[in-house]
Amino acid sequence: MNEKTDQLNGWEFEVDEISANVYRVTGIDRKGRSVERTGTDPEMLLSECKADAMKLLARKAGDGVEPS
Repeated sequence: MNEKTDQLNGWEFEVDEISANVYRVTGIDRKGRSVERTGTDPEMLLSECKADAMKLLARKAGDGVEPS
């Protein structure tokens, strides 16, 4: 399953079941930056990956310090 979001323009997220009830969610943007989470709840993993991507974008746009 692939999903693109307007909020994360240029990011694509993929959800794969890598074992019985174990999922890996990977997000990759056009510049090759990536985020990844593994666990048993694919919806939560997808949300966490999107949040990680937003933090990465905020850090790149700011002064290099992760927002609190």
